[in-house]
Amino acid sequence: MAGESFDTLVKGFTKEFGQIGGKGYDYPEVPRIPTGWFPLDLAMGGGFPLGKIAEVYAAEGSLKTTLALKLIASHQKLYPKKKCAFFAIEDAAWDKKRAEKLGVDVENTYVIEADYGESAIDMVEDLLGSPECGVVVFDSLAALLTTRELSKSAETRDVGGPAFLVTQLMRKVVGGIIRARKLGNHPTFIGVNQLRSKIGAYGPNPEDTAGGRALKYMCSTRLRLYAKDEKDPKYHKFLPVRKLVNFGIKKHKFPIVMSSGSDMKVCMIPYKGLKVGECDDFKLVCQYMMEHDLLKKNEKGVWLFDDAPLGSLKDLKTMFDEDEELARQVKTAIIDTEKSKANREEGFESEGTNKDDDGEDSPPDEDTKKPKKKSKKSDDDESEEEG
Repeated sequence: MAGESFDTLVKGFTKEFGQIGGKGYDYPEVPRIPTGWFPLDLAMGGGFPLGKIAEVYAAEGSLKTTLALKLIASHQKLYPKKKCAFFAIEDAAWDKKRAEKLGVDVENTYVIEADYGESAIDMVEDLLGSPECGVVVFDSLAALLTTRELSKSAETRDVGGPAFLVTQLMRKVVGGIIRARKLGNHPTFIGVNQLRSKIGAYGPNPEDTAGGRALKYMCSTRLRLYAKDEKDPKYHKFLPVRKLVNFGIKKHKFPIVMSSGSDMKVCMIPYKGLKVGECDDFKLVCQYMMEHDLLKKNEKGVWLFDDAPLGSLKDLKTMFDEDEELARQVKTAIIDTEKSKANREEGFESEGTNKDDDGEDSPPDEDTKKPKKKSKKSDDDESEEEG
């Protein structure tokens, strides 16, 4: 093999090991798995990337498991032939009735309880190699128990044991996803994690996550959730009826629209016409529809949706509630437009540049020369990002 050209060597590698890439190779644009929460899907450019590793971490009671189950439900609607696995490492991680309320097809979701971490890692590796594998959720990474901890007394400390276990898990997951991709399958791994505090740390942000740093390096998405309880004494004195959820995208290896977004009011019980796990995002959708001229008022003050008259915005909300496919198409159109706009601002897409027959750049059209007025919302978003 010594002395051979790169092209010859790569052709031999491809013949021996399968598809390995090549000269000028570029990963294709991966599809997204929507969460059903419009502000989050908008910020992420459509949802979580398919066939990648993602970490969702937050404090207790911040809807980490709810979000993971919403992702399973969305994936099952998009790919009904695929199977999903939920590793319930914590005792109360899985609730069948709540999963059904969130839209999960429990008959096609395998709930797995592993005695110790090493057995869970072996099972994850085998599941990712199956052509039927769709989504694997690990809830949670912080609860992994090593065989060393299991076999010894509580007085014996296993320093670095859980971190080593998560590191081994990530290596297995990365290898499993790459091998599955070569076979035409794109399984997604969602790791739910917990918050920890750095010992002896000084500064404004001493928080950390369990499992060491391997997950931070190897995942393509790190999502931090923040949640506050919203109570209504008419329903319950102590339990919340909704969660006021905000988020921050701490890491992304794919195009996004913004790193944070509007607050989301996620229902914990059926509340004000919304189901469990649904987000009250109608006002935000209407705001973006008006910016994109999908929703406007004529001279007589009548609302028009796609040039069709409406009695009021309540009629539009009823239309979206009755026709979920229409609502999904409108939200997808908004997200695609905002993602293209964000890519142009980052320089990934060119705007108003045409190609002549000779392949040279020609000046943009007159319409594209006119600067567009920025909305008040975009100015506010930019000021938040600068802050």
